[in-house]
Amino acid sequence: MLNLYTLISDVYEDFLDKALFTTYLGLLKRHAQPVEALEIGCGTAKLSRMLAKRGYTMHALDDDEAMLTQASRLAYEEGLDITFLKHDILRGSPGRYALVLMPHDLLNHVDGSGLSRLSRHVSDSVLPGGLLIFDHLREQYLKNLVGHQETFDETEPFVWDVLPNERGALIHRIRRGEDTATQSAWYHSEARLIKSFSAFDVIGKAEDDIRNVVLMKKEK
Repeated sequence: MLNLYTLISDVYEDFLDKALFTTYLGLLKRHAQPVEALEIGCGTAKLSRMLAKRGYTMHALDDDEAMLTQASRLAYEEGLDITFLKHDILRGSPGRYALVLMPHDLLNHVDGSGLSRLSRHVSDSVLPGGLLIFDHLREQYLKNLVGHQETFDETEPFVWDVLPNERGALIHRIRRGEDTATQSAWYHSEARLIKSFSAFDVIGKAEDDIRNVVLMKKEK
């Protein structure tokens, strides 16, 4: 089945939430310093590129080849040295870092069993005393998305709509030309997400009407 992100990889960067990056940078400025870091589910690696410009040594991971191609091109055009990794975090940790980032509501794109595996591998990827930062979508925002439909007038237009799922998830559907791709999304309470990273303590938070951002520190 065609990956949803492959289908929109050429325009993905245009739809990123710029306010989210501002929140990440603000929390990191208060609680972190430039270190060797890993961005999981990097997409076009916008956040990695922003952090690389601020002195971080960035490794950017995604399991979609088309996204990594776009990310690598953009980093090259900006003169940035970022290590790109094609890897599925559900299959294991790619290494250990002083900072791990999971933006773009990555945690909402795994179900309950996937969340257990993901949290284990992500925890293994953070050095003792290191930091983990992630965001997750708020329940009401996800509920309000059901039935949403929007057409984007790009060079090759596409339609995004959101469907219900009998397992309690939402299904994001993209139709572009003759291709269709879907991506499920689940709601996880913040309490459950924090509990999933039991070796960490919360040291910072931020929230808006769409999502919450959580910054955690791993025990030494």
